[in-house]
Amino acid sequence: MGKISKSVIERIKKNDIKPIPRWHFLLKDSSLWILSVVNIILGSIGFSIIIYLLKNNDMVSEIRLANNFFEWIVFAIPILWILLTLFFLFIAFYYFKNTEGGYRFNAVKILLFSTLISILFGSVLYTSGTAEKLNDIFGKNVPYYKHSMDVRNAMWSRPDDGFLGGNILSVNSEESILVLKDFNGLEWNIEYENAILRGRVVVRIGEGVKMLGEKLDEKTFLAREIRPLVGRGMRRMQEK
Repeated sequence: MGKISKSVIERIKKNDIKPIPRWHFLLKDSSLWILSVVNIILGSIGFSIIIYLLKNNDMVSEIRLANNFFEWIVFAIPILWILLTLFFLFIAFYYFKNTEGGYRFNAVKILLFSTLISILFGSVLYTSGTAEKLNDIFGKNVPYYKHSMDVRNAMWSRPDDGFLGGNILSVNSEESILVLKDFNGLEWNIEYENAILRGRVVVRIGEGVKMLGEKLDEKTFLAREIRPLVGRGMRRMQEK
């Protein structure tokens, strides 16, 4: 036996070095695979919500709702969701790359494959309505979600620019006046006699609406157009 071999054996005995069990490597590799899959799933959820927010955002199809291009970018593009989704995909790539044999795969191919899986699964989540449900859950339970991740309410909280949204508290159909509680909790008197209704919105208590018009004073808003919180189309206001 060579001197080097004897020296290694003596050090092992002296330091009481024991071989690492195979199950340790299997557990580590399995954990990396699980984390990789979990992040791909999170990326899929992110992609599905991105589709939902883009499909249900008036600002995307109507640039006129923005005062300038920068404001359009802020309200139309879910930038934080895009960044978060890219982060999940990168983490999935990192964990996969560190699995046993992961180094053999081309980095670009891994990223493309992860992205493709997220797009396909995310599309399924969107078409099944899961993306909308998840977005609602996040909006109700995640602090500041509607001020950062889903800014559609903020877009309709600009009465000075002629955009106001919220829920109807009361309706006086004879005088064509309703009381609206906006997304910030403030109450407004809304004059809507000559307003146009879009989609299937109905002027009734509890209805969620968004309006284009003009701010008359700190508590009064003149509505020229009333829309449902979601949906498209147009019909003329008909008083009963």
